[in-house]
Amino acid sequence: MAEVAHLSLLVIMALFMIAVTLAADSAIYPVAGAGCKNIQTHRYVNATEFRKNLDAVFASLRSTLSSDGFAISTEDSFAVSTDPVYGLVVCQKYLTVPQCTECFTEAAREVKAYCPLSNGARILLDGCFLRYENSSFYGEGLGAGFSSSYCSSTNDTDPQAFSQRAHTLTTQLITNALANNSYAVGSIDGSLYGLAQCWPSVMSSNCQRCLKKAGNKLISCVPQREGRALEAGCTMRYSNYSFFTNIQTSSSTKTKTSSKIVPVLLGSVGGTALIAVLCLVFGRRIRHWKSCPRTDENLVARGNFGQVFFNYKVLRDSTGNFNSNNMLGKGGSGEVYKGRLQDGRDVAVKKLNGRHTTQAAEEFLFLTEVKLITSVRHRNLVRLLGCCTRGHERLLVYEFMSNNSLDKHLFGEIRNALSWESRFNIIVGTARGLAYLHEDSNVPIIHRDIKCANILLDDRFCPKIADFGLARLFPEGETHVSTKVGGTIGYTAPEYAVHGQLSEKADVYSYGIVVLEIVTGRKCVDTRLEDPLQLLLEWVWNAFEREQVLDIVDPTLEEQYPREQALRVITIALLCTQGSSALRPAMSEVASLLTNNLQIPLHPTQPAFIAVASSSTASSQGSRGSISMSLLPR
Repeated sequence: MAEVAHLSLLVIMALFMIAVTLAADSAIYPVAGAGCKNIQTHRYVNATEFRKNLDAVFASLRSTLSSDGFAISTEDSFAVSTDPVYGLVVCQKYLTVPQCTECFTEAAREVKAYCPLSNGARILLDGCFLRYENSSFYGEGLGAGFSSSYCSSTNDTDPQAFSQRAHTLTTQLITNALANNSYAVGSIDGSLYGLAQCWPSVMSSNCQRCLKKAGNKLISCVPQREGRALEAGCTMRYSNYSFFTNIQTSSSTKTKTSSKIVPVLLGSVGGTALIAVLCLVFGRRIRHWKSCPRTDENLVARGNFGQVFFNYKVLRDSTGNFNSNNMLGKGGSGEVYKGRLQDGRDVAVKKLNGRHTTQAAEEFLFLTEVKLITSVRHRNLVRLLGCCTRGHERLLVYEFMSNNSLDKHLFGEIRNALSWESRFNIIVGTARGLAYLHEDSNVPIIHRDIKCANILLDDRFCPKIADFGLARLFPEGETHVSTKVGGTIGYTAPEYAVHGQLSEKADVYSYGIVVLEIVTGRKCVDTRLEDPLQLLLEWVWNAFEREQVLDIVDPTLEEQYPREQALRVITIALLCTQGSSALRPAMSEVASLLTNNLQIPLHPTQPAFIAVASSSTASSQGSRGSISMSLLPR
């Protein structure tokens, strides 16, 4: 009898695990994007009050979901609440009411897990959008720090034709949505499908602005086969398959399927077969249970939002135990090694400097920040694939850039004569990446260390900014990327280097220096030269004042460049390096001036130069500590 009871228990466990496995594997609303407010500035005050209000809002949203898949709710349980909650949910209109409710349930569960400490968050699933804040946002079309986009990694086989179809479809979707209650789906030639939707709480004028910006984001993905864009009040998407007709099951369907498992198994599974099924299920579930953010035991694990946690041994083996022969570079934040994973992928593994505590709270905050950085995606930003923690060690895993850094192409061991076209594309791409970090990412990010070594090049020499967001991963004062002054001498804005005044305009200054390096082929600081040639910026400014600015263009180009465009680029770089940070343009304006034939509105004012003091350790590298810093009076 004991053996029978034991076998019955095993059967019950097997049936339960199979049901769980089927339910998990049939997820039909995968996460398409998510973001939290910065917990350092937008953390809830009273945990009990906040959770009570949030739960009440979610319950209200569920109960008031209309037939068109929309609901808003506000909860303020106390007379003077420190943590009010405003919530909104909107489903894409191709969902049925049960499917919409199901999607909302999934979104509510996921967003709680993703943003446990923040008083504001949003999540986009394939089917619905959910957002909550501590203040009213219902009418927002565009919101600071909200804009995001995602592009697939696979290009269409006919990029030119695909681009034409994408432009046509995007225009049609915006037009149709504005004329049809802020919603439209459509296709071109049955080979490209798209959706545009504003939230019902957004006025038509805000909807139009929102869709226009989202459309521009979407087009930036072309010729990738799939693209998404999310703004505060709208979303757009295109794909090479009909995604708005791919929802085939709902909660009721899955319930019926699960309910049939027991009789089917009892009627068809014999003793030996049952044991085999049991072993398979146990093996699968054990692997699933071990897929948690603790990477001591795992090979590779996935978190709630697809972020990857790598096993330390895997990364160690992939880099040859962090062999110096595999080192790609070294900076103030750590060393970077090339690694090859077991599936054949090449990655860049960064070992972060600094001492880190192993306390659970600190590790949780580290992983939370990694999630935020992982969600920041743009074609001109190096993608963070995942991370690893072991004891005091913290490792970040990035996509591998086959053409290394811009610094090595301009000044290093793989120096070659980049064409003007390549240089201009790098200048424009870097501007777009910075504009996204400053203005459009889920959490606005100031890089603090823009330089040629942090601009990496893929196999097509497309520029991608590296090391963005690293300042968020370090306790204050541990490394140069802290809330104290960071960056690299020669690239650092004077107001930041001398007075510690940090804003996005510090990145604008550094970008201007990088542009001048690209145009001239010279380092920003070279103490081997005579004064006033040591400082690149001072040399360029003097040439600009003498109206001989084209004399500074890299002679290796052999005058094979458009003179008007070169003059325009140099002028924009000088606008970025002006002494007054208030006069420097925003990076979005820089990108626009570079790519559109717009009149440059202002004449550059004189930069504030940095004094150069040679020392025995000084070199042409412009490294930290080799130059004393003080503003020269002008």
